[in-house]
Amino acid sequence: MEVACDVVDHIVSKNGEMAAFLQKTKEGLQLSLFDGKKSHAVSKEMALEENAYALSADGKYLVYRDAYDILHATTTDFPVEPVELTDDCPLYAMAEDILYFVSKADGMYNIYSYDFKGEPVLVAENAQYMELMPNGKDLLYGVKPTEIIPYSELLEDDMAEIDAAMKEDDPNYEQKLMRDKLREAMKSGKGLEPLLQEYYILSNGKTRLVADHVVSAIAVADSDKNFVTGYKAKPFQPLYLSVIGGGLEMVDMIYYMSINYGGMQPFLADSFGNVEVLSGSEGFDVQLNTVQVSADGSRAAYLVEDPETGSNTLMQMELGQTKETKEATVVQENVKEFAFIGGNGPLCYYYDYADGAGTLASMESDRTITDETGVTFAKDV
Repeated sequence: MEVACDVVDHIVSKNGEMAAFLQKTKEGLQLSLFDGKKSHAVSKEMALEENAYALSADGKYLVYRDAYDILHATTTDFPVEPVELTDDCPLYAMAEDILYFVSKADGMYNIYSYDFKGEPVLVAENAQYMELMPNGKDLLYGVKPTEIIPYSELLEDDMAEIDAAMKEDDPNYEQKLMRDKLREAMKSGKGLEPLLQEYYILSNGKTRLVADHVVSAIAVADSDKNFVTGYKAKPFQPLYLSVIGGGLEMVDMIYYMSINYGGMQPFLADSFGNVEVLSGSEGFDVQLNTVQVSADGSRAAYLVEDPETGSNTLMQMELGQTKETKEATVVQENVKEFAFIGGNGPLCYYYDYADGAGTLASMESDRTITDETGVTFAKDV
């Protein structure tokens, strides 16, 4: 049965009961729905762009952004008039029966949820990141705190007694006056605008803090346990007034430089906010999009890249360990692909790929298979 002609794009709900498609018409690009029997025109003002429209897994709900960037939502029980949600939506994510979208207001990007029934509900303000978790239900998002970082947390006065006794004819009196200005800023509650983010997971209507002081983070793919990986800034060590040698501008510069150049810690966090540093990565770059966690959450594996050679080294780390236990184990250098077979099974990896072939091995076995032209790791056996 022919559904439509001049179709340029289409999607099908996961249950296969509903399809949405874009087709060229005389009026422009039209969005339509097909329910298995009949097609229904939804909008004749669409643009061909990525993530322009989406269907819920059960095919009951449709969301789309028209050519004017207005975000619409509707049920697929026709005839139903779509609801306009926002005219400034850079990002949205369709969960099972909840739509999450970002909208700009008062100079900030805020996250809202919409259940296709009532009004949109504010989830978070000042959002910096949003992503649907791999389970297709929960939401990961990062926000920048609106509270300033007070100078009283960044500075430590180790010159109070000396400065209190200092006379105006002292050759260091000008430095004392400069430190007085820093003390005034500490007492007044002044501070810096935060650069780092806080990351949260929204699950079953409850929000939980996953990690703070985060530079960037993403959800760990193929994990139903809601793991998050990213980079945290190392804790800032308060500055002694005796060593600053400048005013507030100097303090600002030192703090911001500490974030950019002071080193970052790659981390892995679960949905309960338990954070572990991915060890064994000193001097190397952890490739966040390669982080995998075993199905039972007991092990993590990831690739670290040597910035000089570009070679990838596979690491495995036991999770839930104390600082006294061993850190991450170097598994193999020059690894191309890897996986926990069957979710909880052995860690298998494919390495030394060159001239169209490589070697296949497992941590739990001494056996290797050479001259393999390619591998596919089964995670659900």
